[in-house]
Amino acid sequence: MGRPTNKVTKHKDEVMAKISSGLTPEAVLDWLEREHGITCCVHTFQTHLDKWGVDSKRRYVVRGEELEEQQKRIRELYDANYTDLAVFEQMKKEGFRVRSAGGVRRIRLQMGLRKLWSREGGGNDMD
Repeated sequence: MGRPTNKVTKHKDEVMAKISSGLTPEAVLDWLEREHGITCCVHTFQTHLDKWGVDSKRRYVVRGEELEEQQKRIRELYDANYTDLAVFEQMKKEGFRVRSAGGVRRIRLQMGLRKLWSREGGGNDMD
């Protein structure tokens, strides 16, 4: 017969939409209680999100096509000699989900894009 479906699981599509829109897990829990009368501890809720493939601890996780678009845009701006801060600001204006200039730097480094500094600039391969 199996275990009965959890009340949170019945609202999976709505929960996923709320998380995708940028709400924190805590805000979604408040919404579940207010709208559906469902109470659940944060740990249990995060376990559900993990099962559903959502990294509930990082709001700016980007995967799939969105990640490919983000990487493509970072490469374009990198090739145009934008700084990480300028890339972050430009991508924010364009509606990309990026957390910070440091996040842009992390993605850039994962892509193998390194900033090389000339000898006149007083440095070597800094990152």
